[in-house]
Amino acid sequence: MENKADSFISFHPSEIEKHPMKLADKTALVTGGGSGIGRAIAILFAREGARVIVNDLRLELGQKTVEAMGPRKAGAHAIQADVADSVQVRAMFADRKSVV
Repeated sequence: MENKADSFISFHPSEIEKHPMKLADKTALVTGGGSGIGRAIAILFAREGARVIVNDLRLELGQKTVEAMGPRKAGAHAIQADVADSVQVRAMFADRKSVV
């Protein structure tokens, strides 16, 4: 089943070279990045040149988002954490520092 976010944001190789990267050298942590709007944002940020950390309750969904970034997935990373749990949020940021 195709994800609507994937069809909305495509990575045609000729576009990648021409497209100015507004977020080059930036790091973005996208919560809820495994599906829906969060996934679309994570993919778009990667397209704009950001190093993206994808957070989701389900690690496998975050990893699928990273894979969907195509040629822009270099430097991307998936992290599982429940942002409603402050202990998990602190651990996520500690992990983020080791990844970036």
